[in-house]
Amino acid sequence: ARWLARRLEKGTRVGYDPRMHTLAWQKKTADTLARSGVELTALDVNLVDLCWHDRPRAGRHRAILMEARYTGKSSADKRRGIGAAIAEQGADAALVFAADSVAWLLNIRGSDVPHLPLVLGYALLFADGKLTFFTDPLKIPAGFAAHTGAGVEVLAENEADAAFRALAGKRVLADPDTANAW
Repeated sequence: ARWLARRLEKGTRVGYDPRMHTLAWQKKTADTLARSGVELTALDVNLVDLCWHDRPRAGRHRAILMEARYTGKSSADKRRGIGAAIAEQGADAALVFAADSVAWLLNIRGSDVPHLPLVLGYALLFADGKLTFFTDPLKIPAGFAAHTGAGVEVLAENEADAAFRALAGKRVLADPDTANAW
């Protein structure tokens, strides 16, 4: 950002994909650029995706359900406990963008990332312990609903925008270091 600020003319706009950068990065970068009169502008599309015509398909590995004897607590117990902490802060929900935190909450593991036991996706955890998991639904194995207990909904990531808009007027917590700027 400092390099751009030194080289770009005042009034220049720099585009970025808010789904690819954290809120903390967005705020810091926007501030750095603004001091030189350059504006950071969120784009609706990812420019790399538009140019990457031979991009390999993402893998569709099914999630692995981890029993409570290995995880210490059921998903329902974890979600209720964290939900109570959300309520104590006067919030209605929390965004969970860290894949390892989602895996912990749902007692699942995966193989979406080489050498890391993660299922890619993010979640919206409500104060009552209900959770919406945004991921590829084809990654969800049989028995998932019984495994997580009541109150977990799985939606495709492209349905997140409508779900987030439905939160208008609600107080939603997010970690600026892990939540994307979108």
